[in-house]
Amino acid sequence: MLLACIRHRGKGEDCDALFSGLRRALGDAIAGSGLRVFCRASAGEGLDVVCGFPVARPVQAGLVEMHLLAGGTVLAATHRGPDRGLAESWEVLYDYIEAENVDVAGARREVYLERDMSGREDHITELQVPFRLPPDAAACDAP
Repeated sequence: MLLACIRHRGKGEDCDALFSGLRRALGDAIAGSGLRVFCRASAGEGLDVVCGFPVARPVQAGLVEMHLLAGGTVLAATHRGPDRGLAESWEVLYDYIEAENVDVAGARREVYLERDMSGREDHITELQVPFRLPPDAAACDAP
């Protein structure tokens, strides 16, 4: 997927302004929901993330960089509600990953499927963690 993005190091709440600026800069080139790819996070240092949108064509604007987001298999969960509850949803997903011994194979990401701007914060966010299938994984035989 072709991704137009800006790297951000700092507070998570600052990403909203980045997404607004990206929407204006990218205009009709946007081809999907906004997403955040987590490069690194550590206590006291804030986030190190890439904020961006899939685009239909390359765009040159200010600090915007173009990257290819590799495809693959992801373990996903849907979070419904305010962003302040995302940490709890991530904890549930990572508890599952640990319990099932999932082989994580890339940076986690959040895809912002629906953003409620009415003030109720009825957001819908998909949490994704890329992983590797075991070599002996059988193909799905479902009808």
